Amino acid sequence: MDNSEKEKIRLRAKGYRKEEIQVIRATPVEDVFNPSQHLRVAAYCRVSTDSDEQVTSYELQKNYYEELIAKHDNWELVGIYADEGISGTSLNHRVSFARMIEDAKAGKIDLIMTKSISRFARNVVDCITIIRELKGLNPPVRIFFETENIDTGKSDSEVMLNLLAIFAQEESHTKSEIMTWSIHQRFASGNFITPRLFGYQIDRDKPDRYIIVEEEAKVIRLVYAMYVVGYRYKEIADKLSSLGFVSNIKGECKWNEAVVRNIIDNERRCGKIIAWKTFTPSYLDHKVKKNNGNRDQFVLDNHHDHIVPQEVYDYILKIKRMQKITRFRGAIPSLAVVKEGALKGFVLVNLRYPGFNYDNYLFASKYLDEQGISKERKAILKKSDVSDFDLQGYEKADSRLFQHRYASTISFKDNKLYFNKTAIERLDSNQYIEILFEPKERLLAVKKSSKDSPYAFKVVDKEERSVAVNCSGFMLTLNEIMKWNDKFQYYLIGTKRGSGDETIILFDLDAALPVAKRKIDKGDTYDRVSINLLDEYYAYHYGKNIYEDAYSMRLYLLDLFKSWNVDLLEVPNEASKYTEWAKGIIENHLSAKAEGGQTNG
Repeated sequence: MDNSEKEKIRLRAKGYRKEEIQVIRATPVEDVFNPSQHLRVAAYCRVSTDSDEQVTSYELQKNYYEELIAKHDNWELVGIYADEGISGTSLNHRVSFARMIEDAKAGKIDLIMTKSISRFARNVVDCITIIRELKGLNPPVRIFFETENIDTGKSDSEVMLNLLAIFAQEESHTKSEIMTWSIHQRFASGNFITPRLFGYQIDRDKPDRYIIVEEEAKVIRLVYAMYVVGYRYKEIADKLSSLGFVSNIKGECKWNEAVVRNIIDNERRCGKIIAWKTFTPSYLDHKVKKNNGNRDQFVLDNHHDHIVPQEVYDYILKIKRMQKITRFRGAIPSLAVVKEGALKGFVLVNLRYPGFNYDNYLFASKYLDEQGISKERKAILKKSDVSDFDLQGYEKADSRLFQHRYASTISFKDNKLYFNKTAIERLDSNQYIEILFEPKERLLAVKKSSKDSPYAFKVVDKEERSVAVNCSGFMLTLNEIMKWNDKFQYYLIGTKRGSGDETIILFDLDAALPVAKRKIDKGDTYDRVSINLLDEYYAYHYGKNIYEDAYSMRLYLLDLFKSWNVDLLEVPNEASKYTEWAKGIIENHLSAKAEGGQTNG
């Protein structure tokens, strides 16, 4: 920039004909307490808790503002907007506050009186945003904070407001931290919060405070019992509602799925306390979240008298965890084993239940012998059992080495059990089938079943090439003992045996054929082909030694027995004692209620 340009800038800065300019002065902002014009005034007051002391403060604030506004001739009372028992760090749930702001926007208010910034809002963002929003209205709405003597209608108010709003927010933060520490110390010393709970009454002089209300406790036990035997939430709610059972401390009969779930999930019904299951991460929005290790939790067993034994509650937790993982619904099933005959030691399989592992099936299979119910059958075939010739050293040809177009096959893939059309037809059933498992010999048997069997599953469509059944639970056991690779589909070729009206197809798990799917490119399209995979053993062998083959032995026994005894023996397991407990309660309560009588326990 040259000197001439600089000189021009200096001349413009000195002004032009300043002495002739007339100034029209701005109307000064009137003091709120000495207005020359009529003002429509509202007052806002708030207390953060609903204690007796705060209620008194709340009423005093209302009376104060009514008297203050009445003293000024030019003031007209629009209303006292008050929120009781509400925090100031969030606008959520502050119904009166929100209504006041809407009235201000609608042009019904000129001035809002409030005690202090902390009463108005402890959240800096909310406070400043609302103040600016009201100032931007036409005409603007002013707010007067009495403690700080700040009038938002004046131009010098905003800097001070920003500072004081920050202090108010930090005060809330400090109080929140103190409250968190106080709660921590309270729980750590065993001083738990014990509100009135359906099933319990409160005795403030009792150390644990809870006293069982027996009439309500009977309903609690019934809810737990129905869940243990397999009722779902909705089924429990519908049943108890139809019979008129009370559902809450008010004596109402209002049942739904949420009510049932809340009863079952609350550990206090078993005498246990878990404190700090939820927490509030932010003092600004007060949103409650589940405590997943974010805060210390405090657990005390046997804190008070239980309505339901803690072992029953723990058992239900196990059911719920299992259901969450596998989507299995219902009670934990029992294990049942064939007592004697050609299928002695075979255990019935619930295909979808994931809770039984290999050891459970093995225990059930051996249970007969441990109880002395029948004698142990020899495990190895003799020469004279199957032939007049000595076949020692000979191998029984493995079925996987041959193509079986019309063979009965099942296969496992992606938690599904597939039956081919031949297998379904040979069972001569389009209704119900069940699976039996021999864990020591690793054999499967498939047979027809009745609709009433808890182990039965339905197959209906024989026109398709295969029928798929969900076996997500049993697949866990198979993967455990067979070490199968989930990339493959495993095929088993079965052998049919019949006796009278009974038909069984026997399968050898050790002879499962892994099959991989491959894509063969053909230009614009591709073919999907199956590739059979066998281990190196079959490069030098045709199969197993004939006298050591459990599969052959079982087939021989199926041929030997004129009739098959498939009577079952239920094997005690974890579920048994809880099921018996539950059935007793259900029978007592539901039958008595239906008949209009009294129940016990």
